[in-house]
Amino acid sequence: MLKLLWLCFIAALRTTWKRLRHGPVSPERNPWLETCVEATRKLLIEINTWPPARMQAVAALSVPRKLFRRVEIQHVSLGGVPAERTITRGAGRQQV
Repeated sequence: MLKLLWLCFIAALRTTWKRLRHGPVSPERNPWLETCVEATRKLLIEINTWPPARMQAVAALSVPRKLFRRVEIQHVSLGGVPAERTITRGAGRQQV
């Protein structure tokens, strides 16, 4: 947990520094979105270094059933690659 907080803190610092030096990545993006993207990238790199036993332990964690009642999972194909789309039940449908 502490490492996750550290990764988020570093991501916030890096994003702030990049925005001060080069401006936002695009005009629509706010600093929080850029920070989340940076933190997610760092977290995925960190997870990739985990030993297999730790990966299996995390994969074995169960998702609360209450969560499944609030989302709809659709199996889709993106360019021939199987994927899952999750949609919050009751949310307004948006055209993408």
